Amino acid sequence: MAKSLISAAVKLGYIDRAQKEKIQKYREETGQSEDNALRDTKIISEENILRLYSDVYRIPIGKIKDIKDTSLLQRLNSKELYRLSFIPEKS
Repeated sequence: MAKSLISAAVKLGYIDRAQKEKIQKYREETGQSEDNALRDTKIISEENILRLYSDVYRIPIGKIKDIKDTSLLQRLNSKELYRLSFIPEKS
């Protein structure tokens, strides 16, 4: 896999080289991390950033209603989930 998340985004087709340069310029100007620069520049949608993370880190994306063992979900603090902007999909 690519050495950086931004390079991976190019390699996997999420962004082109011109967009990569814009993100890198933003990082140089602001000192932001790759993660923050990807989100702040909005060159990639949040949904595609999630897909990029899934591709890079090999973590499958799924829906809450598809989870068979919900014991972990039942222990999660709903206020913390709301703070993190995580709103479960209704079954």
